[in-house]
Amino acid sequence: MSEEKEKADPQHQGQGSSILSRRKMLASLGMAGAALASMGVVNGTISRAFADSADSRTKVKDLMQMNLVVSTTIAELRALNHPDPNTLYYVTDSGQEGMFQVDRLDTSSADNLGTILVSVSGARFKRIFDGGVHVSWFGAKGDGATDDTDAIQNAVTAHNTIVFPEPKVSYRSRQWFIPDNKTLIGIGRNVKIDLFGTQFPYLDIGSHTYIENIKFYSLHDDLEWNRTDIRNRTDVTLKNCHFEGFRHNRPPAFANAWGIHLVGCRNILIENCSFENNTQSDIAITQDNENLRIINASGSALHLDMEPNDATPVRNVLISGGKYHIIDLLEDDMLGISCNAVKVENCIIDTLIYDGATVEFSNCVINNIEEQPVSVVNMGCVDFRDCVSIGKNLIPDPHLFSLSYSNVNAYWNLEYSTVPLDHSYTRINDTTYGRMLRLNPTHTNGVVLVKNEKAFDIGEAKKLVLFCTSRAVHGGANQGWTGRHIEVFYLNAADGEISSIECALNRGPRDTTTVFNTEGIVLTPPANTKKVKIRIRNGSQYSTNSIDISTVTLHEIRFVPGKEGKSGDYKELHRIIDGKMKWDKALEAPRAGVYYTNYEVGDEVMLPPQAGSPLGYICTQAGTPGTWQPYGNIGGNV
Repeated sequence: MSEEKEKADPQHQGQGSSILSRRKMLASLGMAGAALASMGVVNGTISRAFADSADSRTKVKDLMQMNLVVSTTIAELRALNHPDPNTLYYVTDSGQEGMFQVDRLDTSSADNLGTILVSVSGARFKRIFDGGVHVSWFGAKGDGATDDTDAIQNAVTAHNTIVFPEPKVSYRSRQWFIPDNKTLIGIGRNVKIDLFGTQFPYLDIGSHTYIENIKFYSLHDDLEWNRTDIRNRTDVTLKNCHFEGFRHNRPPAFANAWGIHLVGCRNILIENCSFENNTQSDIAITQDNENLRIINASGSALHLDMEPNDATPVRNVLISGGKYHIIDLLEDDMLGISCNAVKVENCIIDTLIYDGATVEFSNCVINNIEEQPVSVVNMGCVDFRDCVSIGKNLIPDPHLFSLSYSNVNAYWNLEYSTVPLDHSYTRINDTTYGRMLRLNPTHTNGVVLVKNEKAFDIGEAKKLVLFCTSRAVHGGANQGWTGRHIEVFYLNAADGEISSIECALNRGPRDTTTVFNTEGIVLTPPANTKKVKIRIRNGSQYSTNSIDISTVTLHEIRFVPGKEGKSGDYKELHRIIDGKMKWDKALEAPRAGVYYTNYEVGDEVMLPPQAGSPLGYICTQAGTPGTWQPYGNIGGNV
């Protein structure tokens, strides 16, 4: 085998054995070593590995002077017929600088502009790099005008770590899906991505994703379902990001556009992120989310909305730090599903809209608590602990159980039994809680009222609280409007109806019995209200199986400057009646399958006078309906 001899460059002759040939240099460094030396990589970090510093350029020049690197352009590489596999090619195109080498074993990879270049001879040039890929390598301009969608998507396809250098203006992208297991990093102070087009969602984030230091702007100011979508994902982290302009041109309560929208997620961290100008809310947390952390969010009118939209609740949510304009804690208005194990700490909240959740506030300032006029409340507990500046304490004890609000969108089956409704209820003796009333509409023809309705003069009262101590049994079939059983009518001085609302207590899922609990409904009478009429009832078979009521009371809330709200002016709506009861004007004797009352021995029903018929019936054995015997006979023997 002949010995191959190589001559050193003339400029290095006379330097003796210290001079390495090109091949020996490459052999000693390795290809990656030479590339890293040329690029000035330190510690392999992303921000420094791809810094185009003067030191990096100096090292490239040094290697070029040693005939180890050839300076070229992407166009020249693609036009190269006979590339040298022992040569490193340094591409000098602006934004796409970097080292390439021929991979002689690859004959099939496609040219993606960023990490793979294919020449006219079919040679594959592979970029040598450490860390992530830059979107600029793939042709992203970041000039605020060029459509960078394909370049960004090619970068996402090429590698799991994608780097966004600070653009001249902004990157532009159409609808963008970020697959699972991706890391996106913005380098610089203003890494902005403008999202445009008419497809939604604009941004869809996959599982096991980490995104840091990127600003996302929606350019469409009227696109329904415009949002950053995180749906059925796990392990997503968003840090130091910004979300702005996700809008739908409708009133906020009806607009379907959000900064971030979370559904069915697990283990989500949103930290140090900011939000501006998003229509319905900045962060929406809907059904079936668990283990969420929102840390130090910010925005000029920051709005966080939590409300399950089906039968799967939200669980284990931490909201820590930040100044919020609005925080909504709402339950599903059909099934009564709400949020469990929510903790809010170290926050300033302008307005808290609470409508059913188990939530703990710690070291917060809450300036206002508002009632929610749309939905109603399941059995939740809100604990304000050491919070300060609560503008509207609803009862003296700031530990509120199942604070409920009115609902204006409920409809009822108004079919009645033949027993007069002003006495159509049940008395029971509970071994723990004593004497109670039971509404038990388990048949299809039943709305049952309690003692009909009562109207109360309210004077100049601005707010009232209706308290009900009760529990409900929820069945397993046809459950829709669960537990709605109180109607409130606002009357003027002439007893004319101004408006009315329908409210719900004792909400719960199917096949459960709610706890025996005192719940309150906050009532805000409209202008010119002089009386409030209360009607207590249960619904049809689509409501609860039964409701047990111990007491119902109405209170006026009085606000004293500098002090918390005080409840006073006690008004008793219903008192459990002991002893025998008598029903006038019944149409027939109680019979099974029609009436819903637990009758007791000695109870009587009186029939309309009719010759040859009994005066009425008397209960001789307690039950539903029990045993009844006629007594008296009009025109006959007694």
